[in-house]
Amino acid sequence: LRATATVPGDEPELSHEGSGVDPTSRREVVFEDGRRETPVYDRRRLPGGATFEGPAVFEGGESTVVLPPRWTASVAEDGTLVMEEA
Repeated sequence: LRATATVPGDEPELSHEGSGVDPTSRREVVFEDGRRETPVYDRRRLPGGATFEGPAVFEGGESTVVLPPRWTASVAEDGTLVMEEA
């Protein structure tokens, strides 16, 4: 049994104000092709419009996102990470 409920309400206002693109640290990460020294970024600090080439790690309060080698990521104006295979 599955039930879904919808409650009418105002659409949430999304905003994001990043303050920098410098890595907060570096970490050795294992990918399919072996170990790589990988920059680690604080996701909350990433400004809209920033772009990254993998590998990279984005740490946030609710999740950690790993950008593999040969992938790119861009930060949307609302802070969303958009990742694509290069």
